[in-house]
Amino acid sequence: MRRWTRAVLAALALAACTEEPVSGPGPDPAPDVPQLCVTPLSVSIIHPADSGSFEVWNCGHDTLTWSVSDDRPWLSCLPVGGSSVGEHDTIRISVDWSDFGPGESGDAVLTLASNGGADSISVMVFQAETYPDTVTVEVLSDSSFVCRPAGEGPFPVVLYNHGGKESDVGGDLRGTCEALAALGFLARSERRP
Repeated sequence: MRRWTRAVLAALALAACTEEPVSGPGPDPAPDVPQLCVTPLSVSIIHPADSGSFEVWNCGHDTLTWSVSDDRPWLSCLPVGGSSVGEHDTIRISVDWSDFGPGESGDAVLTLASNGGADSISVMVFQAETYPDTVTVEVLSDSSFVCRPAGEGPFPVVLYNHGGKESDVGGDLRGTCEALAALGFLARSERRP
């Protein structure tokens, strides 16, 4: 009996430390009230991309009204507010890159307020130091890709491990690999078996 109790406590402690990518209600949301849900809870934007996004929706009942605010002058969101009866609203995050030099990064917090709770999203931005003119692409035997930027290394490394069945699951493996290499990263895009 004591071993079973320890195992259950260990599993509960591990579950409590695991951050879910979606916020929302617990197992028993309050009946007949709106509930704010958000995904993802963190967004990274790497220049030359000028934007990222997240979704807000009502995962409860009735109508959710929400608003979003940022804490940095170089960051903005559109729309800055809305309402949902269950549909997902996409909010675009834009960055003013004129505030960043090569190799500089910044972080920000987006705060969401609503009649169904509050939440926050962390945003990290990074402007790459160089933009190589050419990228070398190697197709591996398992249809994964390794992409190298032009020039001499060392290069920072990124392993993109969200690949799947063509572009149906995980997006465009080759395109993601090439885009990362164009930003100066040595990249590998793994195809799942």
